[in-house]
Amino acid sequence: MLRFACATAIVFVSIPALAEEPKHVTTTTTTTQTTTQTTAETTDATPLECDDKDVCKESNADYDTVAGVRGSVAHVSGPQDATTVGATFSLSSEIYKTSGLLSARSSAIAGLGGGTGGVEGALGFGGTIGIRAPVTENQGPIARVGLSMELLGNQQFYFSHIDLPLGEIGYQISKGDTVLEIGARGAPLLNGRYDTGDTFRRELGTSFEWGGYLGAHGTLGRLDVSFTRIEDRSSPPDTPVSLLRGSACAYVTKLVAICADGMYIYGDEDLATSLPPPAAGAPVVSAAAKSFYGGLTLGFHW
Repeated sequence: MLRFACATAIVFVSIPALAEEPKHVTTTTTTTQTTTQTTAETTDATPLECDDKDVCKESNADYDTVAGVRGSVAHVSGPQDATTVGATFSLSSEIYKTSGLLSARSSAIAGLGGGTGGVEGALGFGGTIGIRAPVTENQGPIARVGLSMELLGNQQFYFSHIDLPLGEIGYQISKGDTVLEIGARGAPLLNGRYDTGDTFRRELGTSFEWGGYLGAHGTLGRLDVSFTRIEDRSSPPDTPVSLLRGSACAYVTKLVAICADGMYIYGDEDLATSLPPPAAGAPVVSAAAKSFYGGLTLGFHW
């Protein structure tokens, strides 16, 4: 009887313990699922950058690069008329980066080929870095400083410039890989040229340039428009040169893009570059020259 009583007591003590064990297992499973779900949500979210004090802020960046084949057309009119067509292997890239107060932008172009205007190509780089005031988490006014340099064209049309330092002020809205920015630019022009036809050459001496720009980038494509006025008063014929420029890309698929670009330049050419120099004291003879240079690119996007 004593053995039976002890065994009975052990059974009754064990039953509550066994009854509680499944609850412990269920709690563990639920916690594991919750942890897995939280990890997945953190992975899909916008990357965070943390400082030494473990203060994390959202980092926004838009990387846009297109490489492919570009068909082009150039037309100049004025002292000399000429039209050329060509094809080049080209690459264009633009990056916007925002992290905390830091705001940066860079762009680059490269191309090499030829056509009816002889060897044709392009090479350029621009970059600025500064701050964005945090009006909200994803937008605010910006102020950046940097440089810009570029050369492009062929034997019938050529344009180049070196700007240092280049200043930008404007307003930016960015979230992830979506960026909208509008602003103004200004810079001393250290050197440059504007040539039309195969005869006329316009030196863009030390001067000042100013203008405005608009950039809109998203998952479906991008659009960039700018206007620049070069106040060239230090070299003949001492008149300004105006430049209107634009480019747009449509991302047909995740890897394929179609891009169009164009630039229109209006400025005077010094006719003394091809005619005998004018007599001493005689006014410099000049004539207005208009140029258009544009192209269509089919290539890969990343």
